[in-house]
Amino acid sequence: MPSAKQLFRYLTTPVNTTTINDNASNTLSQTQPTLDLITKLSLRSMERKILVAVDEGEESKYALSWCLKNVVNQNFMDTIVLLYVKPPQVVYTAVDGTGYLFSTDIIATIDKYKNEVAETVIEKAKKLCKDLQNVKVEAKVEAGDPRDVICEAAEKMAVDMVVLGSHGYGLIKRAFLGSVSNHCAQNIKRPVLIVKKPKNHSANSTPTPDLVICKSKKSLKSMATKERKILVAVDEGEESKYALSWCLKNIVTEDGMDTIVLLYVKPPQAVYTALDGTGYLFSPDVIATIDKYRNDVAETVIETAKKLCRDHPKVKVETRVDMGDPRDVVCEVAEKMAVDMVVLGSHGYGLIKRAFLGSVSNHCAQNIKHPVLIVKKPKT
Repeated sequence: MPSAKQLFRYLTTPVNTTTINDNASNTLSQTQPTLDLITKLSLRSMERKILVAVDEGEESKYALSWCLKNVVNQNFMDTIVLLYVKPPQVVYTAVDGTGYLFSTDIIATIDKYKNEVAETVIEKAKKLCKDLQNVKVEAKVEAGDPRDVICEAAEKMAVDMVVLGSHGYGLIKRAFLGSVSNHCAQNIKRPVLIVKKPKNHSANSTPTPDLVICKSKKSLKSMATKERKILVAVDEGEESKYALSWCLKNIVTEDGMDTIVLLYVKPPQAVYTALDGTGYLFSPDVIATIDKYRNDVAETVIETAKKLCRDHPKVKVETRVDMGDPRDVVCEVAEKMAVDMVVLGSHGYGLIKRAFLGSVSNHCAQNIKHPVLIVKKPKT
């Protein structure tokens, strides 16, 4: 197989058609199978497997529709895996701690009902995908706690992305019932897209009003007809750089309809408190030095991020530098600019560190009304 440099030289060297003879034609015919193989390998590298968790709610239906409109791309060979998780068998516990199950007949009836619900949910989800002829659709039905099952399926199938609809539980309800999206965002190593159904979105309305589908056997062309604004939070860490790169490769289209907004949040000015409660600031000279350093860091981070975007000349790039708590600033900017998606890199904090330092990605996923994509940098 020729090297990449040889292939580039072969493809870019002009050919003098007046000197082509039979030997040259034979050489070209021998080279063509190699080029075909390289093309196939290149296409195979662009195959993506996207796991979409579906259930009876409108939230998952909206999340699937949003995924088909905004994530499925004509440049990839996508496979959508529809995952429905049946609840586990209920065991009732008496006061003495003894567990009780239903009778065999009742259990059979319950199982039949669960299977019918699963079949109905999967069929409805397949209908949303049916017009996308070049997208492979697989269905998977499991039983257990959705939080654990989705995490296990994502890792076992080595998917490229997990898409979840969010029920938008409040703090108290989330504490008692648990949030599937939060749990998966914290524990799945793959990118997780959390989509919230807008409150003014009717259950009977068309879920994808801006979806245009070109039924072509050669390529999948599914894209939004309106311009999109994607907010990407960047900082000094490699995690945000990886998240931006992943977004440019997997989400952004090359039709000139997308605008990337690079947001860097400078930390607020530190105030030190004495034992008597008095607050102390640095001297003006020290504050000026600190401010200059912060501005230099912000400029460096933004420039590094802009360089990553230069490989996508049709994508518009805007920059924004704010100051404050990143959790609050990202949420405020997302709402103020009415962005179509927020992209965040995850530092992958453990439970204890997350409790003390707080997780920007978790906070934003819970409080931002727009779809939030959380990307974790793989550990090498």
